Amino acid sequence: MSEGLVVHEPETGVIVDVNERFCEMNGYEQSELIGEPIGIVMTDDEAYGPQAATEMMQQARTEGPQRFEWRNRRRDGKTFPVEVDLTVIELDGEERVLASVQDITERKRREQEYEQIFNGVEDPIAVFDPDTGDITEVNEPYRDMIGYDDLETIQELGIEGMSPSEGEYTAERGTALIREVSTTSEPKTVEWEAETAGGDRRYLDITLSPAVIRGEKRVLSIQRDVTERKRREQEYEQIFNGVQDAIAVFDPGTLEFLDANEAYLEMFDHESLGELRERGVSGLSVTKEGYTEQRGREVHQRVVESDEPEIVEWQGETSSGERVWLEVKVAPAVIGGEQRTVSIQRDITERKRRKQRLEVFNRILRHNLRNRLDVIQSHAEELQSRTTGDHAERIVAAVDDLAGVGRRARQVDQILSKEDNFTEIDITQRLREIVETMEAIDSDIVVRTDFPKEARLQTDEESITMAVESALENALGHAASAVAVAVDDRPTEHVITIADDGPGIPEEELRPIEAQTETRLQHGRGLGLWQLRWCVDNLNGELTIETDTGTTVRITVPKRRNPGQSV
Repeated sequence: MSEGLVVHEPETGVIVDVNERFCEMNGYEQSELIGEPIGIVMTDDEAYGPQAATEMMQQARTEGPQRFEWRNRRRDGKTFPVEVDLTVIELDGEERVLASVQDITERKRREQEYEQIFNGVEDPIAVFDPDTGDITEVNEPYRDMIGYDDLETIQELGIEGMSPSEGEYTAERGTALIREVSTTSEPKTVEWEAETAGGDRRYLDITLSPAVIRGEKRVLSIQRDVTERKRREQEYEQIFNGVQDAIAVFDPGTLEFLDANEAYLEMFDHESLGELRERGVSGLSVTKEGYTEQRGREVHQRVVESDEPEIVEWQGETSSGERVWLEVKVAPAVIGGEQRTVSIQRDITERKRRKQRLEVFNRILRHNLRNRLDVIQSHAEELQSRTTGDHAERIVAAVDDLAGVGRRARQVDQILSKEDNFTEIDITQRLREIVETMEAIDSDIVVRTDFPKEARLQTDEESITMAVESALENALGHAASAVAVAVDDRPTEHVITIADDGPGIPEEELRPIEAQTETRLQHGRGLGLWQLRWCVDNLNGELTIETDTGTTVRITVPKRRNPGQSV
């Protein structure tokens, strides 16, 4: 038994009997205590003196058992805290008061340490009764944060009274969280919104932890005020989602998507950040053109190492397979205390295509038109001295050729500069019409066709018409005897093949088209192949040209579906 027991005469307080534990606790022999007044183990402090002790005995006689804390004095004069339970009993026919005394020195020491820690830390702390969800105590930083000076007011208000009236921060939810932590004995961190005495809103990160305080099960709520952080996050979100540029945040080490704004999701035709993460950088890039995840990681790591932004051009691919040219600015950033990179994308697809067209138009005007003008000039000079021969005829032919180049350039620019106009067409019917019209131009060439009965798709009719006309015009102009036109209807695309048995397009003519650039030393002779290239790009298709035996042009056009149509 750890408790000391002592029996008193209720009127005088004289010790009638004691057990060994009580003697050990106070440093006396049993014979030294029996028959002595209660004051023998009392302090000089009036609050814990014989008179106060006698009053507590009388209270036990009139009101029933009493429990209270007290201070005893050992034989060596040292005092120590005790917890006393007083009960009135009958012993040998006499009324007696039994005092069960427990040394609580160690408990009091722990409580003092707890009090020092509780009130010494900077973080606000509240203590909850897990059974009721009531607040049992709070420390000074908590009072300062919430704006109430007295514990009674805080207890009266409770969780709900110190939380906003609207939203999810209710007493029911708070109590459920407290009980969960007490039951599982596992800490839990939650976000909470509190309302101060002055009506201000405070955002809190709260860690709930199980504890035993003064022998009772409790839950500690350690609060961290993150109002300023939340304000910055909200401002960041407003700016992040408010700008028109597409923005994504990356982990520079793994190139994992950490965040993306609405403009970025719309650019790549995705609904959520989760979809972006699933596809990853490689899934959003045209990797076969060299825009790989490894190349992207190298850019991001260079930016982190140099702490300087870098601007690159990138070719991306939307969820529907559409290719887009992007101007990407990658900049270093520290977000939430972590090193990040921010990628700001700008769609320059039309700018790239227009620049390419302008380069070709410039080459046409500077090279082809100049040559034609030289022809006109030379023959015109000859006509000055002679009026016979075919000089006049040559002048007219050159001028006609020049006018045709101008018309084609204007037509290409008009079609490719306008907004997309996708309509549903039957590609089989459209190809038949094109073949019938162009076949009449050169009746010596046999045109064979292999079309499905019907091949419908959503596409830009003008672009696909111009692409097929360009390829067929080249085939009819260079074929020896025959041209074959076919359509392969596949689940997600149509492949249009136009083949001739001519000598094949010279490599120097194809090289600028494949490189998609014009130089002084490397350019084609006209607009035909460029017109074909641009129209296929405008359809978001693929173009291949083979010249092993004659020329075979393959135009792959994706099928486009109406919104809501199943695949």
